[in-house]
Parts: sequence; structure tokens; C-alpha cells
Amino acid sequence: MEDNGWNQLDTVRLILASIVAVDHAVGIFVSPFDLVGSQISDALSQAAEVAVELFFLTSGLVIGRSLIGKSHYGDALFLVFMTRRIARIYPPLLFSVLLTVAMALILRALGLDRYHGTAQALTRDSFSYLDNLRDVGRALLTFGFRGGLTGSSNGPLWSLALEMQAYVVVGLLAQAFYSKRIWMAILCLIGLAFAIRAREGGPLNELSVICFGLFALGVLLNIAKPSFPKLLPPIPIDFSYSLYILHFPTMLFIFFLTCQEEVSAAKAWLLVSVSLIVAFAMSVLSGIFIERHRGPRLRLEIRKEALKH
Repeated sequence: MEDNGWNQLDTVRLILASIVAVDHAVGIFVSPFDLVGSQISDALSQAAEVAVELFFLTSGLVIGRSLIGKSHYGDALFLVFMTRRIARIYPPLLFSVLLTVAMALILRALGLDRYHGTAQALTRDSFSYLDNLRDVGRALLTFGFRGGLTGSSNGPLWSLALEMQAYVVVGLLAQAFYSKRIWMAILCLIGLAFAIRAREGGPLNELSVICFGLFALGVLLNIAKPSFPKLLPPIPIDFSYSLYILHFPTMLFIFFLTCQEEVSAAKAWLLVSVSLIVAFAMSVLSGIFIERHRGPRLRLEIRKEALKH
């Protein structure tokens, strides 16, 4: 497929993930000590919510285009699509789980896995990830349909579970549409009914409905074969996904290590900066060495450049 400005969607997603990360950094390090005005805090929260919603829209665009591009697989479309989705999602996600477990073990060994200070309105008052590993395991085994990926210490992953569910739903619908055999289409629709019934968590809240709706809109927009004006430079490493799934436990870990006592404004804002730098650095490394998207291609380009010199 031609580019038509689609490459810059990686940049858009990185911007959206960065907005969410900044909001969480301020919420973790600054808001509990009443060091930021309510107007700024509310504006950041609203921006983060809009960023999550736009993330679903861009995901729908990309997934819809991917399914159209794989339509020639016919009756194997869903299998090919889900195999590639799992290969894309799970390596960084498993790294995030292992990293968060390691952080929880370190904090528990130091006796710092619970907050002992006097700050109010904490984002989390304990790093209780180890207590929720069974739920995380169920979510991993069921592709987000059961259990919960957040494990209490990685809050943003509620949206990843929704996105994973959306992949299954749209993948089955696409398979039913592109199937060459009628029995395959019927089987996909039955599978879709089972998938919806298997979803755990009760009725969707308003934000979840909006996210699913925007994802569906993004998928449907591919019917018009959209192109986008090239306004943003493409990024050489697509690490927006790693940033999204790594930043929150990283920031919480730093918080429980450094903020057990009263925190000054200077220290709080310094920790915001440090936590963002650490989260971005870890995410770039994950993008290069773990994510199966641009990381392998980048390493190949690095090797080629090294051979030239």
C-alpha cells in the first residue's frame, strides 16, 4: 500500500501517549501534595482522556487498513491477523508484566510497597501488583476478555484490554465478510457471539463506549481510502505502545521509593521530569529490542550503516 501520509500516524500515537504520560506524572508526583492548581490538573486529565479516545480512532484506522490489506488470505484472514496482533502486543506486554513484578518485589523487600506519608488523594496508596497477578494471568490467557491487565499498578492497561477485545471483534467480522465459504462466515459470527458473551466486567461505561465507537469509526473510514496531509515527520522508532504500557508502573515505583515523606514543589516537579525521562528511555529500548514492528528494521539499518563505515 502507498504511504499517503499514514506513516505519521506513528508520530500521532507517540504524541497521544506522551500526553497521557505527562498527566500521570503530574497526578502521581504533584497532585497528592496539592502543588498544582485544580484548573491545570483538570485540563491535563481532560487532555489525557481525549488522547486515549484519539488513540482508539487511530488504532481503528490502522487495523482497518491492515485487514483490507490481508483480505487476500480469505478463510485464513482471522488466523493471520490475530497471529500478527499477538506477536505485536505480547512481547512488550510480557516485558511490562515482568518489570512490574520486579518493581513490586523490590519495594516489598524494602518495606516501601505501601505509602506511609501524609499526602492525600494519592493515585495509588500501595504497589500491590503481586496481589493481583492471577487477574493479570487470566487477562493474558484470554486476550483481555477475562481478568484485568492493570493489576492495580498499571492503570492505563484498562484501555489495552478494550483494544484487544476490539481486535477480536473486528477480526471476526472481517473474516465473515471475506470468507469464501458460507460455513466459515457462520462460524465467525458464532465465534463473535461467544466472544461478546465471554467478556468480563459488566456493562461498558461511557468512556469505554466512546472508545469502542471511535475504533469502529476508524475501521469504517478505510472504506473511503483516506489519505492524510504530511504535517508530521515519521519517527524512526515506533515506541508509543511501549511508552503507554511502561510509564505508569515506572512512575509509581519512583514515587514509592522517593516520596514517603513530605515533598517540596521543587522535588515534585524534578521527579516529574526524571520519571518522564526514565519512562521514555525504557520505552525507546523496548521499541528497539522488544517490539516487533520497527525495532528489527532499525537494527538492520544500524548494522548496514556500521558496515559502510
